[in-house]
Amino acid sequence: MLLGTWNFIAAVSSATGLPSAQSCTELEFVFNAQDGDLCTGTFRATCADGVVLTGTASGAFIDGLLTVQADGLATSTGVHYTFDVSGTARIACDHIEIDYAGTRCLGAVSGLEKLTRQVVRL
Repeated sequence: MLLGTWNFIAAVSSATGLPSAQSCTELEFVFNAQDGDLCTGTFRATCADGVVLTGTASGAFIDGLLTVQADGLATSTGVHYTFDVSGTARIACDHIEIDYAGTRCLGAVSGLEKLTRQVVRL
């Protein structure tokens, strides 16, 4: 159901924290394993001021929603800091909306983002 690549469409609502979701481009989630109700994957994004986000994500389907936990590293001009976010994802056949909140060294971060499935044309 989730396996494959999902790309950022838009920040559905304003995010708090820096970098903001609106400043990120090339946001991509790759779900590469799913076993029953559990799934895992990786993500990467390039944001304003050269901030690059990378990390891993895992999730579990509970009551029709995907509960997600992501841990990552933000890098900018030689400075690295860790972050973690968790949230709930609503899944449709062609998109995912993730409502998330978390922490990083500069404080809290939260928002709502929409991803779409990358279609591979043969």
